[in-house]
Amino acid sequence: MKINVTVDGFAEFVCPSCFGLIHELNISPYRPGPLWTWNRDVECPTFNEGLIIKNPYQCHVFIEDGKLRYCTDILGSFAGRTVDIPEFDRANQGQTA
Repeated sequence: MKINVTVDGFAEFVCPSCFGLIHELNISPYRPGPLWTWNRDVECPTFNEGLIIKNPYQCHVFIEDGKLRYCTDILGSFAGRTVDIPEFDRANQGQTA
């Protein structure tokens, strides 16, 4: 499974560009703030919008067809690259960003 769906309405994924941090996307229309819609496929997800994270790392990524497409405006070796989403395993991952 590449996306973990939580009971409180988040879709979580592991970000290799952010050294294994877990990023959360709000998928609940009942939660305030930005809302992401997606194809509900935990193995090959596609989300309607990109994600920008500024702390603790700068990350700008789109999730399309089970892959992470990193934008060129981030720092580090993932800039401009497209990689498979890692398997989700909370026990072996970093903190949530």
